[in-house]
Amino acid sequence: MTIIGNDDMAAPGISVGVADVDAVHAKAVEQGFEIVYPLRDEEWGVRRFMLREPSGTLINVVSHRSD
Repeated sequence: MTIIGNDDMAAPGISVGVADVDAVHAKAVEQGFEIVYPLRDEEWGVRRFMLREPSGTLINVVSHRSD
């Protein structure tokens, strides 16, 4: 198995699709979650960010753009 990235990113992860990624991002910041990948639009048509939850699991929070 090859792990891509540095040790800070090497952790189990899941992706969660949401309707309003901006609102989820704002709530995650408000609640003090560690944001490890900033909220941004990706060129393949999604808007996403990644957070690390307290046990270390990375969560990719994503929504598909309609443009």
